[in-house]
Amino acid sequence: TTERIRSYRTAGSKLLFMDIEDEGVMVQGMVNERTLDSRCDQDEKSAVRKHFRNFMKMIRRGDWISVTGYPHRTSTGELTLLAMSPPNMLSPCLQTLPVGPITDRNILTRNRHVHMLTSPQPSDILRLRSRIERFMCTFFDDNGMTKVTTPLLTAAASGAVARPFETNSNAVEGVPLKLRIAPELWLKRLVLGGLGGVYEIGHVFRNEGIDQTHNPEFTMCEFYLPFATQTDLIALTEKLLADLSAHLQSLRPSTSSSAHPSHTTPLFASLPPPPLFVPPFKRIPFIPTLNALLPRPLPPLHDEPTAHPELLRLCEEVGATLPADTDERARLSVAKLLDALASHVLEPLTLHADSGGQGAAAPGPSDRDAAASAPLPASPTPAVWITDFPAVMSPLAKSYWDGALAQRVAPRAELYVRGRELVNAYEEENSPFAQRDKMRAQGRGRGKGDAESMDVDEDYCDALEWGLPPTGGWGCGLDRLVMVCAGRERVADVLSFGSLRNVVALREGRRGRGKGKGNGKGREKGEKGEGEREE
Repeated sequence: TTERIRSYRTAGSKLLFMDIEDEGVMVQGMVNERTLDSRCDQDEKSAVRKHFRNFMKMIRRGDWISVTGYPHRTSTGELTLLAMSPPNMLSPCLQTLPVGPITDRNILTRNRHVHMLTSPQPSDILRLRSRIERFMCTFFDDNGMTKVTTPLLTAAASGAVARPFETNSNAVEGVPLKLRIAPELWLKRLVLGGLGGVYEIGHVFRNEGIDQTHNPEFTMCEFYLPFATQTDLIALTEKLLADLSAHLQSLRPSTSSSAHPSHTTPLFASLPPPPLFVPPFKRIPFIPTLNALLPRPLPPLHDEPTAHPELLRLCEEVGATLPADTDERARLSVAKLLDALASHVLEPLTLHADSGGQGAAAPGPSDRDAAASAPLPASPTPAVWITDFPAVMSPLAKSYWDGALAQRVAPRAELYVRGRELVNAYEEENSPFAQRDKMRAQGRGRGKGDAESMDVDEDYCDALEWGLPPTGGWGCGLDRLVMVCAGRERVADVLSFGSLRNVVALREGRRGRGKGKGNGKGREKGEKGEGEREE
């Protein structure tokens, strides 16, 4: 077997004990000179003893070795690998392997490999992530969808409201390129072409900030299913999460590696159990709930000249987060003002769904509708749907007039788990005329200085003229799903090498050492504290 030495101890000059590990599985190894002598001829004994004693002199914690032997129980009853020949050094560890966990965040973020060597959590999280991706692929395959890959580099970035990264290619000189901000429009073209249900798990890039739950480069899973309605999307999501939770729970008592049948260690032992998802999840209708919790109902949202000043006043009255600059506030779109209200009023309702709490207190007068402001009923599931968004917030979704609300509504639902958005799903707009109008309406934000407003994608609108069937679309941030299942608060913890800031710090740390700097003390340059933007 080939293993890494985690610790070792000697008993005289002829007996060596080692704690050796591979892929999270630890086993004791024992090398006894008497056993080695008994396995070789008299002429070989001198060479074997010299080999063994040289090995004892050079051994260090962290070395990779190979050792051949068989299972054996010591006098204390501990299961041990008893060596039949002297171990061989495969790769020495030239650094001093730290004893115990490292708490210095600078060291951990700049040296992820050291973090993995001193704590089981980083490796457990990456193994958990792999299992989650594998399960999701199997789930979508079993539901008749086709896994595809769509372009990362494109001439136009669309499919989401976000600022793209820009670059260029020597192969297409003179054409500015962008990294995709979403695969949505590509995937819907494949549905339009007759491929049926499709899904993709891939990277997207948004030139935005960094905080606890955001990173400019992240992994998105999206699927598009012909003839799926909002109800179908909700049901499919709830089944996916319920089955995933049960699957991860079933893995925990199993062995870590079949290569070590004598040594059992629960998978993901360093992580808390995944949350329990039991359908049906709670639902909060967007407009009726806001109408009940705000000082007064929402204005007619389709009438922008009337809606904008009233929404701005509502945001200021309830204390929603807005830019400090007055002119910048005035440039905010109706959709962004509604998003600010939702973040301040609706999202806190999803914080403690599994404990029966209401989350943060909703702002406003005390005589609001009691039914709307009452705590959500207790449930073992930490997931809550916010449903039926205003159409103005959903330019890629279908919409309809709701006479009871006197508002235009989109069949769209977002799933929140403990206050964080996890899933966004809606019925796709498939009319080329309506889609072009919605893109134009949102694109007007660019004229007001909103760099994140979506441009009209004429190529996509032209493609819709070939007939996109009624389609349900679904997107889930895979990094956030791993955070939920691993019980982590920072997105950097579920990425192989942390956030973009951590990746950049790898090189900056090397430059600093070359200049005699970078002693690892204090907060690294640019690292944000709790609650600051860090995507």
